[in-house]
Amino acid sequence: MSKKRINLIPVLVLGVISLLMVSGCKTLFTTEGNLYAAAKDNVRQNHFDMAVDKLVQAVNIDPEYKRAILFLEKSYPEGLDYYRVELNRIQGEDDLSALDYRASLYNSLVDMSDSIKKLPDPLIHPKTDLVMIFEINDYSEELKAAVTMAAEGYYLEGMRLAGLGSREAKKEASKAFLKTLAYIPGYKDAESRESAAREGAIQQVVFLPFRGDNYTFNGLDANELLFDKILSLIVSDSEVKKYTRIVDRSILDEVLKEQKLYASGLFDESTSIEIGELVSANMAVSGRTSQLTYKKPETEVVREFREVEVTPTAEELGREPLEGELITVSADCFFHEKSSSARLIVSYNLIDIESGTVLQSDTLRSDVSDSAEWITVEGDKRVLSYSEMGLVSTRDRDVKDSEELILECIDDMGKNIAEQLASYLR
Repeated sequence: MSKKRINLIPVLVLGVISLLMVSGCKTLFTTEGNLYAAAKDNVRQNHFDMAVDKLVQAVNIDPEYKRAILFLEKSYPEGLDYYRVELNRIQGEDDLSALDYRASLYNSLVDMSDSIKKLPDPLIHPKTDLVMIFEINDYSEELKAAVTMAAEGYYLEGMRLAGLGSREAKKEASKAFLKTLAYIPGYKDAESRESAAREGAIQQVVFLPFRGDNYTFNGLDANELLFDKILSLIVSDSEVKKYTRIVDRSILDEVLKEQKLYASGLFDESTSIEIGELVSANMAVSGRTSQLTYKKPETEVVREFREVEVTPTAEELGREPLEGELITVSADCFFHEKSSSARLIVSYNLIDIESGTVLQSDTLRSDVSDSAEWITVEGDKRVLSYSEMGLVSTRDRDVKDSEELILECIDDMGKNIAEQLASYLR
């Protein structure tokens, strides 16, 4: 009597999925399930407005999604209480951070109410079968008042800073007026005051060519490439451009030639200040590559003799192998590893021309490398493991050449220096 074998695994998997779907556990399988899971994360972070929005979306997709409805019933009033308590906690505070926070709290309350209004009507409670009713309050006037207070707060702060006179204070004044306009576009004369403050905050920066001895590889001028990389990243930063103007390279070149300084180091602080004054700059950036080294590709070879027992083939024995029959095979295995590397070390200074002080200074190092591994075998390849078989090769593997590695070093170094400078110039 024959027996038919039935594969129960697909049936069991389908049964588990069906059970999860029926029980409302949809997280891994549906859009509404993902929204529910994200809402739980939002609640853990006290972002109740975001959580309520996601839960309402989930319920609109599936008005019978029990877990989402019950969680909404719990988290919505929790959110109302949380935001009200926070508003009460900062009552009477009028510093800028409190003004920002108050406006954001009222904005969250308005968003939650707006989200609740989008629920299916009626929404039936999954346990009581009664129509669900949510508390909805109109916080639009309170939000409007909080936004106006925040806009006025930043406007007054901008006025205060603008009156201090220094370039740095004017930059902060510009940022304060921009925050005012973010709250209420066209508020009072904030737009014209921001423009005036920004103009007074403009800093003229000269980038002096980076220097270093004998750092040319295959016709590659590393210092020039590094200088160009840093400069291109700085001028493409929109936040830096708000308050920074870069001295034109042609103007700098002309001054350097006139002063017969083009071939000098240009890293000395007094020289940097002198050049900065000649081009009417407020700040000067100078730098020097103190090390640029390259390690040519080198290959290390390790020889290993191996013997292993394997199941023989019929061709080897001239007959079919017996069950459990083994033979010993051997081989000389040569493990090759080729590597190359480059290192770049650069120091730079950002100097205030007017005061002669160093505003920013650092020495950075960039190391890049490349390597390749392969195996050659003299003998039976069956001595190798499965993963080692993928490394078997009859020829040398290639690694990156000097120009590629140096360019990677320069690219990495340029990004690091540009980011440090940008953080100050923004």
